[in-house]
Amino acid sequence: MDLQELLDKLEGVKSLPSGWSAKCPAHNDKVSSLMVNQGKQQPIVVHCHAGCDTESVMRALGLTTGALQGEPKRVVAYEYVHADGSTAYIVDRWINPKTFRVRGKLPPPAERVLYQLPAINWARSAGAMVYIVEGEKDADRLVSMGLVASCNVGGAGSWLAHYAESLTDVHVTVIADNDPVGRIHARTVVASVKDYAASVSLVVPRHGKDVSDLLDAGYTLDELDALPENDEVSAYVAANVRTRKVEWAWRNYLALGKLSIIEGDPGDGKSILTIDLAARWSTGQPMPDGSTCDGPWPVFMVSAEDDMEDTIVPRLIAAGAKLEIVTLFPHGSTPDRPFEFHSDLAALERRALEVGAKIVIFDPLSAFLNASTDTHNDMQVRHALYPLAAMAVRTRASVIAVRHLNKGGGGTKAIYRGNGSIAFSGAARAGFVVGRDPDDERARLFANVKTNLAQIPPTLKYTIESTAEEIPYISWHGLSDHSAQDAVDGPRRERQEMNEESAFKRRQRQVEIDFLVGVLEDGPLTWREIAEIGRQNGFTEHPLRNARAEAGLVKLVGPEGNRSVLWALRDQVATTSEDGSDGSQLPISHMLPILDPLGGGSVDQVSGHVGNEESDSLPDPMTDDDRRRMVDESPPTCAICGTDDGIVRCYEPWWTVRCVDHDPHYYGADNG
Repeated sequence: MDLQELLDKLEGVKSLPSGWSAKCPAHNDKVSSLMVNQGKQQPIVVHCHAGCDTESVMRALGLTTGALQGEPKRVVAYEYVHADGSTAYIVDRWINPKTFRVRGKLPPPAERVLYQLPAINWARSAGAMVYIVEGEKDADRLVSMGLVASCNVGGAGSWLAHYAESLTDVHVTVIADNDPVGRIHARTVVASVKDYAASVSLVVPRHGKDVSDLLDAGYTLDELDALPENDEVSAYVAANVRTRKVEWAWRNYLALGKLSIIEGDPGDGKSILTIDLAARWSTGQPMPDGSTCDGPWPVFMVSAEDDMEDTIVPRLIAAGAKLEIVTLFPHGSTPDRPFEFHSDLAALERRALEVGAKIVIFDPLSAFLNASTDTHNDMQVRHALYPLAAMAVRTRASVIAVRHLNKGGGGTKAIYRGNGSIAFSGAARAGFVVGRDPDDERARLFANVKTNLAQIPPTLKYTIESTAEEIPYISWHGLSDHSAQDAVDGPRRERQEMNEESAFKRRQRQVEIDFLVGVLEDGPLTWREIAEIGRQNGFTEHPLRNARAEAGLVKLVGPEGNRSVLWALRDQVATTSEDGSDGSQLPISHMLPILDPLGGGSVDQVSGHVGNEESDSLPDPMTDDDRRRMVDESPPTCAICGTDDGIVRCYEPWWTVRCVDHDPHYYGADNG
């Protein structure tokens, strides 16, 4: 079946810049949610935005998915010849599906020859360069340019040792395909021919997968970069790099080919804002600041939280989007599994390249990370986001990730308010926050936190309105003098309430500290004894545990290990005076200091894991999640000096709240 035959079977067919839309026959379609296009891997590609799978669509038309493949067809024949010009064997290339077939039977390995063998012999006598590539298509492309090119039958992994003899005294350039398999194959070829050839060099295309992709993109063979024989690290000579200007999806705000992040609290309009922007890009409307974009562009939206039918599409309609070129991805390859970067990003990228998508939105970012990714670990976050940034470069699309804010209080720097590691902001080329206008409780702010590509763009003000059907949409109200810090700090009244709440928590913590100090003034006790006395005086156990570090408690492990644990005040523990005499009340043998989660301490001794107090029957419940929660909920005041200016919340291994001057990353290796 060809494309027109399929279109004739569909209803409501409309021609679009990215293909054709039609009503999906597999469900009661009222919005023409079926997209039909010509694909690279198969002649016809169909995709239902409502979620119907391809098999269901074709079954509703009385067809099978095999109809999309078209009829098997031979498209080209590659003739391998001996040195005398006689035919050795012929390889046919077929499509629908793509495959290679040797006419008759491929001869034994010892009788196989290189492609274009007579031309290689001519190059030897003429001193010309011979290019060795991975496949016949690339070889023919170079031959059409007047060059000598060759390859082996079977592609990557099929190089035979005796091929090297055909390249004796020939100048050879091996062009690797730009993928791991291609590079391994190219290095195998180099290792094989280096003892035979007059010279040999190994190069890789700077753009695309192979040399044909490079040439198709308008580049020349000057964009072939040296590939080290053993080193996989990519390196480029600066003089050979073709420079270009930054291209913008929204000038000075969101760039094409880059990763950007938009952060905010629930209810402040992050998702509605991205829908408003998606609508503008899909129609070519002016951007919120009045600037123009080069749309309309196809837009991809990957959402893990909002329903397509009752939330996303109604909001797109309210925003005036061109639905035919907005593609939604509500789940992974099947409806019963979520979309995840490690398993689904490659498929999304292929489709983005097929339809020319210029905008890809992920909402929220954390939903698509691998479950094993620790979002508070800088290295793991950067590793997880690298494929996202690389996809942006390859597709030249603006990739926008939506992220929630943490529970940090007023005064915490805006760039630290994103939930998880600062590496999220570090990996993005631009970051924005949405938050409430301090002077207008109805209004929200869209403000820049960081940008590596332009001057800081102005903050914009917007409100969330509703249609008569109670569908929310964004109404923009021009520029605002407020900063990103104002946006995350929120209304001044709330900041005052937040400060009052923090002060109350600090006073309560001081009460708990005073209680622990008073209980232990007469000497060490087991934790069970301390907790029981606390219960009798109206204290619950968990807050007392959290106060142990600030109260200066020390865990003493006796001769029987964890079966003989006592807790004491720090100044009760033995110290050695300058003259060497022991001037304390308690011996220090078997002493193990505990974690000081808000006051610092040595990293190797202060692990935070205080062990199982078997004699107490009260094992310490603090996990890393507990510690993260403790840090998030701690007052925004420095544990060293008490200031609330420029607060940083520090996670593993410090688990503390500090000001910039006492940031444990730099503050005397956190030695106090």
